[in-house]
Amino acid sequence: KGKRQLSLHADDAGQFLKSVGIFDSITGGVLSISGNYDDAKGQASALSAKLVIVDYVVKDAPILAKILSLASLTGFLDTMQGKGINFKKMLVPFTLKNDVITIKDAKTYGSAIGMTADGTITM
Repeated sequence: KGKRQLSLHADDAGQFLKSVGIFDSITGGVLSISGNYDDAKGQASALSAKLVIVDYVVKDAPILAKILSLASLTGFLDTMQGKGINFKKMLVPFTLKNDVITIKDAKTYGSAIGMTADGTITM
């Protein structure tokens, strides 16, 4: 009926993201992506999905370190250069259409910090 489903699971989120060339600063974690393609006639196929990663660590992430230094969070900078920052959960709702990923209301949190994000990525 014009719908396809996507379901992906990885027991090591960091290794999966690194192996597909997306991000190499995450270690550990369990990743799942689930969504639906809308293949209705007259429209380009669009994917509406959700990425979830639980219990992961971010370390050696220069962009995150810059953001934290702008906020004068020196304790976090020290953490980024050592063991990393532990996060409990990341939730990223997104759509993919015409090689553009649109992220809306993404969030991640751990015991030390929480972040939210919106934006687009052109592939």
